[in-house]
Formats: sequence, C-alpha cells, structure tokens
Amino acid sequence: MRKKNHPVGGQANRVEGEMQEQTQGGIINYNLTLWVLSIIIFYMEIADVIDLRLRIADPHGYINIVEVVELPDNPAPQTAYRIADDTYLDGDGQPIELYLSDARLWAWIETYGLADSECVAYRAIAARLGGTMRVKRLTAGTETTEWQNIADLYNYYRKLSDDCSARKSKDEGTNTGRFGASLEPCIGGGDL
Repeated sequence: MRKKNHPVGGQANRVEGEMQEQTQGGIINYNLTLWVLSIIIFYMEIADVIDLRLRIADPHGYINIVEVVELPDNPAPQTAYRIADDTYLDGDGQPIELYLSDARLWAWIETYGLADSECVAYRAIAARLGGTMRVKRLTAGTETTEWQNIADLYNYYRKLSDDCSARKSKDEGTNTGRFGASLEPCIGGGDL
C-alpha cells in the first residue's frame, strides 16, 4: 500500500477592499490589503521517491531505503532509514548526505514520469558533483583521496547520464546505431 503524505506547495493571493467604521467623531475609512494564502496541496508518493532514489543510487552505497518513525534497534546492513523529508539516517543513526531533495525528485516524477526523471536526476547529480570537484581542487588539491572519490562519483554519474540519454534516443528511434550503404540510382539506363 502506498503512503500519501507530505504536502508541498502554496500560493499567496492579494485581496483588496474597503471598510468603514462609525465612531463618535465621524466615519473612518480604511483601505485594506490582505494576503490570503491559498494552499494548493499535492501529495508526494513517497514510494515513488524512494524507488527513484534507489534507481539513481542517492544516497550512494545503499541498496534499500525504509521509511520509519524511529531507527530500529537492529538496523539492516546497507539500508538507509527515512525519518522525514530529506532526513535519511544510516544504521548508526548518522545523517546521510543526499544529492537531491525529496521535493525536487517528486517534481521531476510529476513532470517527466518515473522513467524519464531518472535521466534528469543523473545530470543534476553530475552537475552538483562537478561543482564540488572544483571547490575541492582549489582547497585541497587533486592529489587528495577525497577529491579522487568525488571525481570517481562524478564520472560514474556522468556515464550513467550518457547511457540514459543513449538508451532514450534508441528507444525513440532517433539514433539506432546502424550503418547502411546506398548506391546512386541509375536513371534511364545511364548516369545523368
């Protein structure tokens, strides 16, 4: 059973009006401007967000994500525990760094669908890791283990993004990868 929760979104509308008040000294006119919050609520399907997180390996290195209220006494290995929006813990209760937020993933799922949002997520993660690489190169240098790990992750996600794009173009028939030879047609018994 899928769990629907976590409202996201809202919109403020401006409402103007006038009001009169009768006092002993006369009439006081007020021009009012009110801001009314019209809440447009749509609900994330957390199961879809978790499924997309597992597909794109965010958080990296975990093979299962379980939504819980509190951390279990005997946590499973390689399992991330989702406590709240964007709050994921490992088995030791330590927060796990995420590349993308739940709301962002859900927006992509709503816009592109579950399958196509995977490609979008790979590109976004590679872009974020590329920026992190530049910062680490300037602060720590390219010889550090931390920079090498980020570079490996960047290459991993960039190649996944390239593979996803190639798979999508193959499925759409825009690039089949086939080569074919063609001959000039012979018109009227000779070359014209």
